[in-house]
Amino acid sequence: RDALLDRPASDVDLVVNTGGRSLATRISAELGGRLVRLGGHRFAAYRIVAPGSQIDVWDREGGSLEDDLARRDFTIHAMALEPTAAVLLDPHDGRADLAARRLRATRLSTFSEDPLRVLRVARFAAALDFAVEPSTLDLARDQAGGLRSVAIERVREELGPTLSGPRAPHAVEMLIALAVFPGLWRGEPGLGAAPQETAAQVANALSRLEELRGLGVGSSAFDRHALVHAVLFAAARRGREELAELVEAAKRSGLLSGSEARTIGHLLRPLALPETERSRRWFLHLAGDPWPGVLSLQGRQSRQAPAEWTDLAGRLAELARAEGESIFRPKPLLDGREVGSLLGLPAGPRLGEFVASLRRAQVEGTIENREGAARFLEALRRPSTSG
Repeated sequence: RDALLDRPASDVDLVVNTGGRSLATRISAELGGRLVRLGGHRFAAYRIVAPGSQIDVWDREGGSLEDDLARRDFTIHAMALEPTAAVLLDPHDGRADLAARRLRATRLSTFSEDPLRVLRVARFAAALDFAVEPSTLDLARDQAGGLRSVAIERVREELGPTLSGPRAPHAVEMLIALAVFPGLWRGEPGLGAAPQETAAQVANALSRLEELRGLGVGSSAFDRHALVHAVLFAAARRGREELAELVEAAKRSGLLSGSEARTIGHLLRPLALPETERSRRWFLHLAGDPWPGVLSLQGRQSRQAPAEWTDLAGRLAELARAEGESIFRPKPLLDGREVGSLLGLPAGPRLGEFVASLRRAQVEGTIENREGAARFLEALRRPSTSG
């Protein structure tokens, strides 16, 4: 497929009549890769993971190549090249579908045999910028509910490249057309009506993210996958439902890992866009390292004019570069014990309020040293003692 599309390929499938394990072992040793057994008892397949490449070896165990190709999901994946004779085997007209930029299932049972392939429709239609043949779309949509029977780890793994790619908004359009969204994000694949503006919201948030990258914010600060998920959870919410509960339910089901749920939950915290120098510092502190995603998501919901958002983004980016560590993870000027001793307060909620106020003032830049911290606390205490 990739060779015919003149695309670079980092993974290769090899199909052999027999001796798959022996061949895979030799290739793994030659490349210094890691060998993984795939398929369990269902079929004999082996994956070699090597630096910069991935090779899957499929052992037909004496079966015919035609049967092997017929089991593939789409016609564009049901082609094989006989390497020594350079003969292309294409029993399902996959090459014609490539030329037409069309995604077509190999057979009627493609999705009922493995409903995970419903997600692969969205993934490949978006990644390759292909149209989906209408009957294939109907077959896939009819099996969207079957995703409930698929191991959630497989679903999560498939969603990764689907939502992380450069054409994520198009993938979301396909997930809506396939009746996967919003149901899957609610634990009910195949159910629920999707807001039609969701894909546009994803595109808007991602464009904001790219704008931040253009302002020089390092790529390590970006998490496209988490940002797209955050937009989808916000769109999947019913009425005044708590987003935190929806994300937590997805974590319990296994749709999200613990770290993904934490990041997405963090992105979905409602933070007002800042207008002053002090509030910009506090915004960065609350948003933390994923602040580009938080700003992109809040920008999607904001009524700010594009020029105003760009100006804010530039100010935040400069502030993060210049003072990021002291804003994101400020070293306390006074620890809790020192604050308690200075104010004559025991450990407890009241002391915690003073410590939190001191931290905020430090982050906002109104105090810079221990002496200033002591004066700030004394001034903060006076109204409460006089009253």
